[in-house]
Amino acid sequence: ATFSNGGALRHEFDFKGVVDAIKPANISLEIATDHAIEVGAEDVMQISLSDNLPGLQFVCAAEQFHHVKTKLMQLHYQIHSAGQMYIARNYVTLSDTDLQAVTKLCEKLEEHVDVMCLYDNIL
Repeated sequence: ATFSNGGALRHEFDFKGVVDAIKPANISLEIATDHAIEVGAEDVMQISLSDNLPGLQFVCAAEQFHHVKTKLMQLHYQIHSAGQMYIARNYVTLSDTDLQAVTKLCEKLEEHVDVMCLYDNIL
């Protein structure tokens, strides 16, 4: 299924703006939450970035993405990554066997020239 043409799975995901920032040492989650409200983000959570740096993930409406990113930079957050993406509304847990099968399928799909990006709802 695809999202671009209103595919069957579109109702299972929300299109959001996501800004991942390196967590400044002097910023608590409480302060980051205040900043999220100030810049128009819907949510903020602590995450571990790909290089094991402590991070903060700000989620916002897709229409507010550029505004939120710009305002966070003005607040001196160092942006690690940012983009618009589909976020699952509900998540599922798979058995190890099913997870291995899905992982293999996703790897094959990602190799296909027509596949731009895969989204899933697997925990």
